Amino acid sequence: MANNEHLAILKQGVEVWNKWRDENQYVRPNLSGTDLSKADLSGANLGGAFLLQANLNGANLSGAFLVEAFLLDAKLSGAFLFDANLFDANLFDADLRWADLSGADLSGANLAMSQVIGTNFYNATLTGSRIGDWHIHSGTILDKVICEYVYLDDEKT
Repeated sequence: MANNEHLAILKQGVEVWNKWRDENQYVRPNLSGTDLSKADLSGANLGGAFLLQANLNGANLSGAFLVEAFLLDAKLSGAFLFDANLFDANLFDADLRWADLSGADLSGANLAMSQVIGTNFYNATLTGSRIGDWHIHSGTILDKVICEYVYLDDEKT
């Protein structure tokens, strides 16, 4: 479950949140299970945050820092994640349908079992990511993806 203190700080806005993160660098925020649908979190520092089963449908996470974030089973349908840094993020079984990940860095990210139907990966970096058993179709945009190699297993970690 989410830490109510963390959620209260985030609801004060990205500027307040990022200042709090700078002052509390060793805290791993827990926002698991929260409803942040359609929230404007652009540029937010969510690095290492626990966002398991969080509802981020339609949220604006453009330019957000999500390095090593835990987004297992998160709902990100229609979310804006362009230019977001998701290096080593865990998106196992996440719903990314129709999300915009153009220009995002997903190096080393775990996308196994994720739903990426209609997802926009234009110019995203996928090198070293796990894509085992992800759900994809012809509407998924993979133009100009930067990818030297991927892992085809479906490890949760």
